[in-house]
Amino acid sequence: MSGAVSLCAKASLRTGSGLVSCVIPKSIIERVGVLVPEATYVLCDERDGCIDIKKEQLDNIIKRADVIAFGIGIGRANHIIELLEYIIKNFTKAKETKEIVNYYIDIKVDGQIRNYYS
Repeated sequence: MSGAVSLCAKASLRTGSGLVSCVIPKSIIERVGVLVPEATYVLCDERDGCIDIKKEQLDNIIKRADVIAFGIGIGRANHIIELLEYIIKNFTKAKETKEIVNYYIDIKVDGQIRNYYS
C-alpha cells in the first residue's frame, strides 16, 4: 500500500499539482513520509487492512480538495465501496467546474459488480 500512494503522490507533484494531501493509514506514515516529504498527510485508522476514515474527516477533505484520486492501494473491503459512493455523491466541486466529469468504474464486491458512470 505504501508504494502505490508514494508513486501517485510523486507523480502528482511532478506534474504541477500545488498542494498534495495523501489520506493514509497511520501505520504507513513513516514509510510514505520519508519517500514524499513534500506532501501533506491526513492520517486515519485501519479496518480489514484498508483505510477507515470517519465521515467528518472525509467531509473536510472533500471541502478542501480540487481533485480527488481514489483507489491507489486502497484495497477492496465493503466499507471502501461505501467511501467511494460517498465521495462520488458529495464531491460536487468537479461537477460544478466541469473540469472532471467523466468516470467509469466497475468494482466487484462479494461476487457482485457495481457500475459507476458519469
